[in-house]
Order: sequence, then C-alpha cells, then structure tokens
Amino acid sequence: MRIRNLIFKIPLRFFFSKIPNLIMFYIFKNIITNKVYYKPLTMDIEPTTGCNFRCTMCQVSSPNFKSRNMNIDTFKTLVKSNPQLIKVKLQGMGEPLVNKHFFEMIGICYENGIFVETVTNGSLLTEDNIEKIFNAKSIYRISISIDASTKEIFEKIRVKSNFNTVIENIKNLSSRIKKEKKNINLRALCLVQKVNFHQFENIIELCKDLGFNELEFQVQLTGWGKSDWEEKNSLSDIGYRDLHNKNYLRDIVKKYNNKFFKASIVESNLLSKNNKCSYPWHNPYISAEGKVVTCCMIADPKINSMGDINKDNFDKIWNSNEYLDFRESITNHKLKDFCKNCYKE
Repeated sequence: MRIRNLIFKIPLRFFFSKIPNLIMFYIFKNIITNKVYYKPLTMDIEPTTGCNFRCTMCQVSSPNFKSRNMNIDTFKTLVKSNPQLIKVKLQGMGEPLVNKHFFEMIGICYENGIFVETVTNGSLLTEDNIEKIFNAKSIYRISISIDASTKEIFEKIRVKSNFNTVIENIKNLSSRIKKEKKNINLRALCLVQKVNFHQFENIIELCKDLGFNELEFQVQLTGWGKSDWEEKNSLSDIGYRDLHNKNYLRDIVKKYNNKFFKASIVESNLLSKNNKCSYPWHNPYISAEGKVVTCCMIADPKINSMGDINKDNFDKIWNSNEYLDFRESITNHKLKDFCKNCYKE
C-alpha cells in the first residue's frame, strides 16, 4: 500500500498535525535540492540488530557484528519529534521480534497516528505473537522473507533457521487474517541468488499457496558499504542487469498475477546516473543506537551516519552539513565509495 493510500486512513485527530508537512512534500518532492523543505513521511526504524538466524548474505553473520536493541526511550523521542510521520517500517539488520519492546513500539506509533509495516524472518510468529499482532491496531503490512521453496535450500541460505517452523507460522498467520478478515497485507520477500535461482517459479507457487497477497523479488545483493561483503555477495549475485533471460523471469511473474496475488521483480533500486537514489530525500534509516543512516542498503552507522537522535533533534540532522553534502554527491553523481555497489552502470 502506497503512502497516498494511507493518507486517507489517518484518524482525523492526527490529520491536522500531519497536513502542513504533507503539503510541503507534494510541493517540493520533485524539486531536487540539497536542502529539503519537508520532513520525511516514512522512516525505517531498526528495533534490533539481534537475530536468531545467520543468513549467508547478511552482515549480521559477521563474527564481530554486535547485537543491540533500540531503547524504548530513544524510540519515543524519535516518534514524538516527528509528528508528521505517516508510516514507519520496523525493520533492520536483526529480527524485530527479538526486541522485547517491539509491540510497545507499535503501540506508541498508534498513539501518534502512524501506520506500521514490519519485516520478519517468520520464526517468532508464535500463537502468542500472532494474537498481539491482531490486537495491534496500527499494523497494516507484514513482510516475511521466503528465500527458497524447499527445506534444504532455505536452511542453506538462512543458517540456523527451521523451514518447517517458518512455513507453519505463516500458515497460521495467513489463515487467521482470512478468518477474521483483518486488513493486513501479507507480503513475501525473496532475494534471488545463484543458490535459489532455479527455484524462482517454485517460490512463487509456494507463496501463492501460503496465502500471501504479494511477493517481491529482490535481484541485487548489497555489500552494506563494506568491500569484503561486496566481494562475498558478488559471488552469489545473479547479475540481473546483464541476465539474458530476465525477460523470461518477467514472463513467469506475469503468469501468476491476478487480483488476489501479485508477484513483481523490484528494479527501482537498480541505480544509475539517470535513476538516482532517492533515500536521502525521503526515507532515512534509524539504527538501533539511534544513529541516522541514509539508507537500508548500508544499515550500519559505522559506514555512514548523519547524526545521533540521542544528541540532536532530528530536524537539525535532516538538513545538517553532512546531509547536504551527501545529497550533493548523489545529484552530481560523485558517489561516495559505499554507494557505488548500488550503481552498477
């Protein structure tokens, strides 16, 4: 569901605190300047870097990667200083449900008229947590990572996972949504790699059978702005930009689409000089420590940080010299080294 669809669902008591910024957004969203005259309508907020999986393509599996949970006071400070927010995506390097304050965070969003989307690996969608999801009034979308159609490949990619547990949890959530006609969009996410490429069509069939409303295929691996991860993940990348049979993949996707289920290949983040990154103007990423990172493709304040919301107000950070310089690097196509992995032109 796009932002414009959520706008019409904003409770009236919050509408007038969001409308001035919304007007500024629609006036200036297509005017590219280094200084931004509106605040973001949406943010990615990382509840935790802790995860019970060690996925082969994820920087969390690095031996020196430290687990951190976002402090609930940090979350409150962030939300209350951004009353203009329409949506937050509770996701990050970790599994969001690892943070014991996860559902309290959702409640804070509801109290501030903010819709919530979350991305989970599906392993902790227990009956108790599904019940909490149904009691949480602001969740409108749940995305679950499905990177294979068989136990062998799934657990090879998602190390320490249990394929059967994840599938059973999805079935329980999906059937509950349908039974109670809950207005929650259930979306599957799949990162296509060499190891699961042969299961492309089988993954679509599985997700359709499980009751997902949507399935999005990501076709480019990120290196998180780190040379070692860029080198490692480049070995698994299918090279979609140069893939001779990408039209074949598109045809497969079209074959399964109907009014109840939509599969798609995400190509908007295949960046180039003519298709520039928009994250620095629209969608900041807030790390578990409270650091403002320019995007979820980096997701590490050690690589890229615009400021700390525990020390400075977000308004000050949003148009700080660091942000102005970074936006200029995108507009002038003088990319920072950590950005170049997304620009495969």
